[in-house]
Amino acid sequence: MIHRKGDLRNEYKKSWILLLCFAMLCIIQASWFLIRTGPLTIPDPDMHATAAYALATGQSLNATRTELDDFGNPGKVQTIRGESGYLYLEGRKGVLVDNALLLSLSGDPYRTQQRASGADGTKIVSVPSEQHPNRSNQYFPLLYAPQAVGIRVGLWLNTSPYTGWQLSRIGNLMSFVVLWGFAILLIPRGKLFLTLIGSLPTTVFLASSLMVDAMVCALCACFVALLARCAHRHRPLTYAQMAWIIMLSWLVLCSKIVYAPMLLVTLIMPRSVLSGKRKLAIVAAWGAGALLIFVPWYLRFSGTLALTNVADNISFIRTHLGITMSAVFRTFRHLPVSLSQSASIELFLVFNVWLLTMLTVVVREHDSISRGYWIGRNRYLLLSVGSITASLVCMMLFLAITWNDMSTLGTAHLEGFQERYLIPLMPVAAFGLIRDKPSIRDCACHVPDLIKDRLTI
Repeated sequence: MIHRKGDLRNEYKKSWILLLCFAMLCIIQASWFLIRTGPLTIPDPDMHATAAYALATGQSLNATRTELDDFGNPGKVQTIRGESGYLYLEGRKGVLVDNALLLSLSGDPYRTQQRASGADGTKIVSVPSEQHPNRSNQYFPLLYAPQAVGIRVGLWLNTSPYTGWQLSRIGNLMSFVVLWGFAILLIPRGKLFLTLIGSLPTTVFLASSLMVDAMVCALCACFVALLARCAHRHRPLTYAQMAWIIMLSWLVLCSKIVYAPMLLVTLIMPRSVLSGKRKLAIVAAWGAGALLIFVPWYLRFSGTLALTNVADNISFIRTHLGITMSAVFRTFRHLPVSLSQSASIELFLVFNVWLLTMLTVVVREHDSISRGYWIGRNRYLLLSVGSITASLVCMMLFLAITWNDMSTLGTAHLEGFQERYLIPLMPVAAFGLIRDKPSIRDCACHVPDLIKDRLTI
């Protein structure tokens, strides 16, 4: 474990090679994606692009109105106003990340129309309109800060909308590289694993796009890395560390609530690292941040896309919980198949590498120490697996409510799951590499078991 500043400095020196490799891989791949794919060839361009523009022009808190969608769901619609080249999203194509990766190889045919957007003169328009949708209010606007900075620079320089979108992508990439690189530097174990995750083609594409997913991934990585360092050093958290944990965890909550289970690891830290009073203080800070900022914004501004009647689905799930959980299980079972058949197969391979590593650790340590001692020492491994599983269940239930007609689903698996949803969970897997420091009491309790094991051998 690291206790001295000199040791910490030596660790940072060893990390610079991984940081350099990570940065180079990101820059090389991102350059390819920036050139070969258009900025509006992404999932949900009418959400990410307009949300970034709204923040860049100070319209993220524009008033909303409630309208019924095609499925009878009441939703909040936000109107924003600006240049037609930025808001009409000509040439947009809502393809999945897998398809976008393939388009980068063959060449994106939608770039030409996207590049010509606004070339015939700029006029001031409002969206949404009959032909031009807008979902700028779906995610917490602060998450789009890197993209908004790029668009703001483009507006100051009076560039074309296409160049403004490209600057927005570069801003997103730069923030991702900095945050994820900081996580690599911070995490005590699993640096190589974190480097590998951050430099995957799917991850880099997200980082070099207008999508909010890269920021969510980076926030999760920084949160896990900081928590892992505190657990590894086995020292009480300082007030500065507590403040960082509160801020990062609050941003994760504001991004996507389905990733909230990873935050519960904080509450199961040993007392020597985080006392009961400080855990209560962290929970109070989470509640205050949610009640004072996020919940008011969500109730007043946020709108969510649904492809079915949400009220009917909730009613069905309440009365048919067994059928719903069966559908969740079938989707879990189908997940390895969909991963192995997709263009994001690297996620499947990385997960298998992690699983093999964990099994090796489990078998080796289980043979050498008693069962109770093993559970205590590997608490973070068990918690990481549990939090990942809980997050996946939350995702499946969310898809069951918003994307699938549960009354007609039958024996099929849930539709709507995308591989990119797994990337924010990958850093949690690295947390499983941390080993808890056994207390003197635990060691004393298990000395007879250890002696017995040795005599038996």
